[in-house]
Amino acid sequence: MNKRKILTQNNSLKGVIITLFLVLFLGTAITIFSDTYTLTLEENRKLTYGAWHIAVFDADKTVKESLSNHAAVESVGSMHLSGMVLSDDNPIGGIGYLDEDLLEIGNITLLDGHLPETNNEIAIEAGTLNRLGMSLMLGQQIPLSISNYDEAGNLLDCETQVFTLTGVIKNYSANWKSNSHWLVTCCVSKDYVSNHFRTSHVFVKMDDALSKHADSLQTLVFNKGVFTKNDYTYLQYGESTSSDSTKIILQTAIILSGCLTIIILIINELNRRKVAFVTMRVLGATKLQIVRFFLRERISKLCIAGCTGIVTGIILPFFVISFINIFLSRSIYFNLSIIHIVQISLFSFGGLIVALGISISHILSTPLRGRVEQQVRLRSLKHRHKPLSKRNLSRVIDYSNRGKRLVSLGLTLVFTILVLLSAYDAYSVYQDYRFFTKHYPEDYSFGMLASYYNPRGSLSSADLDLVRNTYGVSQVHAFSASD
Repeated sequence: MNKRKILTQNNSLKGVIITLFLVLFLGTAITIFSDTYTLTLEENRKLTYGAWHIAVFDADKTVKESLSNHAAVESVGSMHLSGMVLSDDNPIGGIGYLDEDLLEIGNITLLDGHLPETNNEIAIEAGTLNRLGMSLMLGQQIPLSISNYDEAGNLLDCETQVFTLTGVIKNYSANWKSNSHWLVTCCVSKDYVSNHFRTSHVFVKMDDALSKHADSLQTLVFNKGVFTKNDYTYLQYGESTSSDSTKIILQTAIILSGCLTIIILIINELNRRKVAFVTMRVLGATKLQIVRFFLRERISKLCIAGCTGIVTGIILPFFVISFINIFLSRSIYFNLSIIHIVQISLFSFGGLIVALGISISHILSTPLRGRVEQQVRLRSLKHRHKPLSKRNLSRVIDYSNRGKRLVSLGLTLVFTILVLLSAYDAYSVYQDYRFFTKHYPEDYSFGMLASYYNPRGSLSSADLDLVRNTYGVSQVHAFSASD
């Protein structure tokens, strides 16, 4: 075997090793980035819309205990309302008590201060303070017009009570899915609520592995409250779920193109080494010995290349995400799904096994006996150059390698179509994102459109000029707010 043939065989093996490495590296990296993106969106939605999976509004007194004993439930929080806070005889929020479990699973935090400890203390949502025309300064006296209910649900006379502001709650009630039920925006002590109890809302956080079976809890609260699933945070509960089409297309394109490339490289190498295999057979080597000889120099190197590709596909995204988190105010949550990595590995190594199986079948088809010249068909091509004309213009195509050329052309076409589909999918998503962030910047957050309605109220140019002239306004700033 001359030096040129040895170099050709080594280059072919290097091509197979590099292809397998790239397939597993790119497949693993794309999987991790996609899973990280999905998890980051969900974690950010939890901060805005709460981490609870289901809620039971106007719940019966036995609902919380029934749900707490269910095996799929991780924790249960409750919100107790004692009345409504009024402004100009219109309700602007509920007054009541939030237990510690609800504060945790709802990600309800304080911007300043602490929760009330006595009956004359109160913590109010920042948005409610603004609607009341009050500042966010702690320690001030807050007079509230409260409409309370008795135990029978009868409306009591509206009364004004004065509280000391001990905390400012970060806005949450306008974001949560409440099905038109009032939430607590003015938090008082537990003792205060016990004397003015009206109703309760129960919020449930389920085990993540069992959260897809949220509907099974509905039987426990039948006719005991209004059952609601939090499809603002967990999109799988809604009609429009998150799409993984881009990830699937890219993974499919990478695996298919990589496996087909490996098959073509191995078949080409077998064709080049066919004379050597026939020679070994003539000299007495068995087919099994030839198979072992062929696989022995490849199995270990291919396994090392595959494992290196997987490890590199995990480590590189980890350092990239860690580096990006240094400059972001909100963290990107690195998500390593072992199941997805195993799936990519199985598909990739499955394609490799198919390629090796094809190579073994070629080796097993090597003849048993005879001269080498009789077992290998050699065909020399005539190289005669003729001037191009209308008659022989079609001869520009080399018909001797037509099959291989058609396969290569087909693979290139398929891969190009997959890449174009992925690019179009990504571009369409970007166009939607750009449109909403440009025209409705307050409504688009964390990958989910909060609302899409025309403005319900606006100020005409004439009215604006009247306000300017009456109050001496020099600058006017416009804003929009979603539901």
